[in-house]
Amino acid sequence: MIKLVLTNTYYSVFSALNKCLEHKVNFADGKNLIFCDEKISLMVERSICSKFNGSFNTDVYSFGNYMRAKSTVKKALTKEGSSMVVKRVLQSTPLQSLKANKQNLAPTLFELISQLKSANVTPQNLIDAVNEQGDKLSVLLKNKLNDVIAVYSAYQEYIAQNDYQDQSSLLDNLSNLIEQEPSIENTDVYLVGMASFTAQTKNAIKTLLKKAKSVTAILVEGQNEYAYVNETCFAFRSLCKEQGVDFSVEYFSEQLSAEQQKLLGGLFNPLDFSDTVIKTDKIKVLSAKTVGQEAERVALAIKELINNNQARYKDVT
Repeated sequence: MIKLVLTNTYYSVFSALNKCLEHKVNFADGKNLIFCDEKISLMVERSICSKFNGSFNTDVYSFGNYMRAKSTVKKALTKEGSSMVVKRVLQSTPLQSLKANKQNLAPTLFELISQLKSANVTPQNLIDAVNEQGDKLSVLLKNKLNDVIAVYSAYQEYIAQNDYQDQSSLLDNLSNLIEQEPSIENTDVYLVGMASFTAQTKNAIKTLLKKAKSVTAILVEGQNEYAYVNETCFAFRSLCKEQGVDFSVEYFSEQLSAEQQKLLGGLFNPLDFSDTVIKTDKIKVLSAKTVGQEAERVALAIKELINNNQARYKDVT
């Protein structure tokens, strides 16, 4: 059974997940496997514990953490380790445009390499692209691209020679790891609140669609084109069609006040000023004449929350 559950607020994905899990938590005849972005994994766990007082048949992972937990690779590089490898290869790689001694160059280049690898873009793909565009590229851009190609190639060569696996390389094996998981056919899988899918995670989802007992994607979708990208909803529909599997669509909504509906419809919308005005005492709008004044107001608001025991410093972002 494949299901797509859509909700129009990110916060609602937790309630939607709990509703889906209502009769599936703490039963011996099945398993629940939840995939979400790493930044909300703890929130997902807390939500489940709060609703069901814990669970012995439910696991929560990001795709990366699942890979690290299940993989037997011994020489795996962390992000910091990969950045150090980039810094090392920078010392011996001739550059045309980039400055090798620039402080943030190594971590910045690794982030770029990581993004390229997650999209299955190889150094050879970049070489082909530069050759294809030829004279259309400015000298500066061409030199920068050639520098990226040189560092990317040297990085790949270094980790291959030393038998290392970085995070992107590990994720290349994610689909195979899921394929070989013996319990996956008796597992209900949930994809919760994900902001994007890489080429690697898409391959993993294809495997889940074929192998898992069920797959339920709980994702955010909204009508306000200025605030909602709806990328993962579109991608999940496309993956289901590509795999030839039928899926149902459900809409999960929580009761929203008039103010909340107004915010959802008007967030980042430049035309919202010409729309109907709602009078309310629930929202305060403050304007400051300087950055310093704005910072001071925020600091005073935080201080008031702390002094009135309404929050702790760690609760404030």
